[in-house]
Amino acid sequence: MAKTPYLILQGKTWWFSRAVPRPLQTAIGKKLWRIRLGHDLVDARKQAISCLAKTDQEIELAKLPTARDRYARRKELRYQQLQGLPAEEIFHDPLFSGSDDDAEALSELPKTSGKTVDDIVDLVVQLKSPAAGTIKEYKGSLEKFRTHYGNDFVLGSSKEDATAFRTHLLSRYKTSTAKKTIRYLSGLWEVCVDEQWTGSNPWKGILKHVRDDTPKKRAAMPEAICAGVIALPPRNQALFWLIAYSGMRIQEALGLRGEDLDLKSGLIHIASHEKRGLGNGIKNTNSIRSIPIDERLSPWVKLIGTKEELVFPEFLSAAGNWNTPSFWQQRLKCSPHKLRHAIATQLREQNVNEQTIADLLGHSVQTVTGQYGQTTLKAIRQALRLLKWPTK
Repeated sequence: MAKTPYLILQGKTWWFSRAVPRPLQTAIGKKLWRIRLGHDLVDARKQAISCLAKTDQEIELAKLPTARDRYARRKELRYQQLQGLPAEEIFHDPLFSGSDDDAEALSELPKTSGKTVDDIVDLVVQLKSPAAGTIKEYKGSLEKFRTHYGNDFVLGSSKEDATAFRTHLLSRYKTSTAKKTIRYLSGLWEVCVDEQWTGSNPWKGILKHVRDDTPKKRAAMPEAICAGVIALPPRNQALFWLIAYSGMRIQEALGLRGEDLDLKSGLIHIASHEKRGLGNGIKNTNSIRSIPIDERLSPWVKLIGTKEELVFPEFLSAAGNWNTPSFWQQRLKCSPHKLRHAIATQLREQNVNEQTIADLLGHSVQTVTGQYGQTTLKAIRQALRLLKWPTK
């Protein structure tokens, strides 16, 4: 399970623990925030997101020079939270000091959830543990939309706001770039809908009629993917079939050690170790997994079995070239990534459920509810048996 920042387990109880920045300890009046979250880890992780947002706000306020500045900022934040609520409720709020007309005007603004862009990123990081590159894409997409929307509380946006942003993106970027940005935003909103931070996803369906500006490449069929494999040296063939019958990434395969090939248990263990570590062959915590050895893969695993530290040291060198997708494309007319796509396509056509495919390929689950399920090795082994690759 991914390590969650600021969460500490003492006995059977989870606590939120965060150090107050030293220069702000006098202003805030403490050295440490410590909040009891209960016994359930899933619930504790959700509460930790709220605790993080509150402590971030305390830090922001403590940095302001005067009490008047802090009061004004609290008022501004509260006004943003009040917008879209009934005028009467706004008028009677302790921090609201305007007139009836001011309350009416505030009520006509889009309703917000009180969750900022940073809160959304924190939520997704806590729940999905995405790779660093994915987090960067999330932040970049949110920042583009926040700037266009003109409000930190982006969850208050409507379908019209999303459509206007789509028009903005299409006028400034390539269609493929615009679509990628919107897909990231849609994924973030889906998590927020699942967590009841917002009621709907305004990004859903707005790409339906957008034509891409680059021609689609026809997905390679198994026959085309496997052409030329038999002509390769045995160890090169072994690397190919290792990916084809396990779904692992090329860097996961190249980082395998002799001890990771467990023929006795019939498993290949993809683990983080000092030779590669998280982020160097291990994309994220979901990548750390065990994959059953399909019977068609067993001869190849026996061939590459070794007592040496790394199974494929020769392919990690500059001369090896097998760690570069372009070399695969040149020799086999496919890349390792396309090979994984072909695996996913085959399994979907055989009606294998998405959770099993995600666990096999080392992907994070696409919905929050999906995180509560667990795929058995038996289910993954059955899925691998469905893969069909021509051998001649």
